[in-house]
Amino acid sequence: MLVWMPAAHTLPPDQLTVRERLLEAATAVIDEVGEDHLTLAQVVRRAGLTTGAVYSNFSNREELVVAVYLHQYAGRMWEGVDRLGEFLDGDAHGEAFVEGLAAQLIRPDDPAFRTSRWLRVRALAASQRYEQVRVAVTDLQEQIAARLVEIIRRAQQRGDIDPSRDPHALAFLFQQFGFALVLHDMSGDQAPEPDAWVELARDLILPLFPGRT
Repeated sequence: MLVWMPAAHTLPPDQLTVRERLLEAATAVIDEVGEDHLTLAQVVRRAGLTTGAVYSNFSNREELVVAVYLHQYAGRMWEGVDRLGEFLDGDAHGEAFVEGLAAQLIRPDDPAFRTSRWLRVRALAASQRYEQVRVAVTDLQEQIAARLVEIIRRAQQRGDIDPSRDPHALAFLFQQFGFALVLHDMSGDQAPEPDAWVELARDLILPLFPGRT
């Protein structure tokens, strides 16, 4: 049975569980040789574990690969959602709010966010290949959307966000910026300058926050 768990790549190796060590090792092997060439021997050697550790956590090689993609899909998702909630629950106003919101949602040149959004794309591609990934990613996405809706409703109750706006639509909009930045990464010379993109995105988003700007 696949169990969802947040990504653990921010923890030092000695604080990872056996399952997390296997996921980290399998991710590294896939990055080096590709999914089709991944072997359990490579994974356990990199993780410093035994083959028995794999079968104590995963029923077979495919389940391990599926778990890797789920692990990657989360990336910094929950961390990002929680950080956005803390920011909107804070007291930043005016230019401080504008700059903070841009950093949260629409900054295309933050390398950490670039890694996170490409891991999401990679996991979504895997969801077309593995039914288990599709089901689990759908479940995770529903949880993330529900958390965003909760955050937005709190902001609406405070008068920070226009209460006439559908919170589900706003949650969907906020998530679209991450995928728009994937297109930015792929557009080469046709990609806008980061500051130009941020300026445009700010002009589109800020009217939704009359209580903070």
